[in-house]
Amino acid sequence: MNQLSMAIYTAALSLGFALGPMILAAVGTQGLTPFLIAGGLALVALLSVAMPWVRAPAFQRPSHPNPLRYLALAPLALVGTLVNAALETAGMSFLPLYAMHVGWNGQAATLLLSVLLLGAILWQLPIGWLGDRMDRRWLAIGLGMASLAGAPGLM
Repeated sequence: MNQLSMAIYTAALSLGFALGPMILAAVGTQGLTPFLIAGGLALVALLSVAMPWVRAPAFQRPSHPNPLRYLALAPLALVGTLVNAALETAGMSFLPLYAMHVGWNGQAATLLLSVLLLGAILWQLPIGWLGDRMDRRWLAIGLGMASLAGAPGLM
């Protein structure tokens, strides 16, 4: 159940990131409309966590309050997470700029980011399912090769 929760969280996060460019592509950046839509979405988010049946998990004090302890326990995992987060953030920031540099218009470049994030949503559960049923190293190699094969399509 924990893996499913993480998959749902990641898919919802990607959906949130994808909605912004899609909304801007649909309504533009001028006037009050994009701000009203963003405010409406924030209100929906607020209402979803303010429901009486939504409870915060019980807070438990950590047995080791120093977070640097975890760096000593799993340095490779933490550095890998840092590098992945940096690359993902850079990719999301620069992909529309790259698309515009190679001749895409601003609206299409913005939608490209939404397509990338929607792909992350749609593939989250199937890749997680495969990761639970096959050697993860080979899965990562296969996904890397698929990414390399698809990269020329962005040019």
